[in-house]
Amino acid sequence: MRVPQIADIARRASEVLNLRPRSGHSRTNYLSEKSQLAVYASAAASLSMSGIKEEADMTNIRKNVWELGADWADPILWYARGVKAMKARALNETTGWQFYGAIHGIDQNLWQQLGYLNPEDPMPSSADQTTYWNQCQHGSWYFLPWHRGYVIAFEAVVRDAVVKLGGPADWAIPYWNYFKPNQFQLPPAFASPNWPDGQGDNPLFVQQRYGPDNDGNVFVPIDQINLSALADPAFTGVANGGSPGFGGVNRGSVTAAQSTAGSRRNRTITFTAWSAGATRNRTCPD
Repeated sequence: MRVPQIADIARRASEVLNLRPRSGHSRTNYLSEKSQLAVYASAAASLSMSGIKEEADMTNIRKNVWELGADWADPILWYARGVKAMKARALNETTGWQFYGAIHGIDQNLWQQLGYLNPEDPMPSSADQTTYWNQCQHGSWYFLPWHRGYVIAFEAVVRDAVVKLGGPADWAIPYWNYFKPNQFQLPPAFASPNWPDGQGDNPLFVQQRYGPDNDGNVFVPIDQINLSALADPAFTGVANGGSPGFGGVNRGSVTAAQSTAGSRRNRTITFTAWSAGATRNRTCPD
């Protein structure tokens, strides 16, 4: 994946809200371009806030987490080290694990109940909380591009930590394609509390991943989902009387605080592309 430089991202992102179909461009092309610019906008907001810079000439290739050759192959081991570095940062640090989780959505009472948040943790400024927290998009076409930009920015922060620890500059987050035969189970490195040497405190492990049967066995019930949305030629759809489209309904952006429900269609597509390490935040309706 080639990630544009921040300046280019910011310039193109500024066009998102005012983008209109140009002469000679079909509505499909217009929506595709608008979606791409929305990705840049989401990534730009997080990366510029975090102070992370991506080089335009660096190509980072994401690989299937189940096909790396070992449960703890180097990309996964470096992932764990990068996540550990993020988790060591305070809540008010914009490149910290908790801060990035809060960008997606935060319920402070629930976080405290689950042990994610200590009442004594230093809080970011009110301005940063208002600007960056509880921003996940659901219920509209912006669902997919926003989350793509979010993952791009998260990946860049992890990569920055990996490089500072002496890891590869082309590190990329592994992906989990659970539709492939026998790959529907959560990859082992994310399902065990231990590092590969047997010691605990594996930063990729989250005890609160309960699984479909609420027993700690995490897998994707592929008999309950499908890829039918990939056959839809329209990216955006309509709320009533027609297809919801590949990306969702064209009704503007909807934040976590505003969204009351998301489409099953959106969930199916996003899970297909979701990285193995990204824990879904239950404070944001989906």
